[in-house]
Amino acid sequence: MTTTAPRPLPARTADPHGILELTRDLCAYPASVVGEADEALFARIAREVPLAIHRFPSGAEHLGWRVPELGRVRRARIMRDGEVVLDGAEHPLVVAMGSRSFTGELDLEDLRPHLVADPARPGAYVFHCQWQYRPWQADWALSIPHERYRALRPGRYRVELEIDHEPGEMLVGVAHHEGDDPRTFVFNSHTCHPGQANDGMSGVATLIRLFQH
Repeated sequence: MTTTAPRPLPARTADPHGILELTRDLCAYPASVVGEADEALFARIAREVPLAIHRFPSGAEHLGWRVPELGRVRRARIMRDGEVVLDGAEHPLVVAMGSRSFTGELDLEDLRPHLVADPARPGAYVFHCQWQYRPWQADWALSIPHERYRALRPGRYRVELEIDHEPGEMLVGVAHHEGDDPRTFVFNSHTCHPGQANDGMSGVATLIRLFQH
């Protein structure tokens, strides 16, 4: 799964309900299943619609899946000859979800298996999220646009990946509207894919506007 850098918004006339504008606003929060930005994101959504927040602690099990821990990235970068090749601060998808810490020097051939890139989308970052579902397999990985991946030269690279793991909470927001029909209709989207509009936040923005309507 990949995402590219944000493109300029179309003219306001192309977005009469403000869905694109709201999506861009929501994407500014690098939220995750359990993330530091989650509280601020849900507070932002609650400015649009009345929201009840349900909290599920790390380790809580639901249908065989367990809520992951909070991973707080302290440092994430790759360096060569003192120059930064990749910095985790440049995009919320650089550090693979559930990644473990690693610090050391590697030859390029040993580094490559830990880099995630998509040749079909050379300027995009890949969303590496499999360790959120298979935490027992967790290693470390960093996402880098393929155009930069293929430009890496043989040699020694220093990796500094420092991540703290601690218990946290998964937040689920529910907005309820009482209608005339006695049945319950559920409209659902997710907020756990950071830095991505079409897979997540555009759905949230659309549901907000639907609920307001």
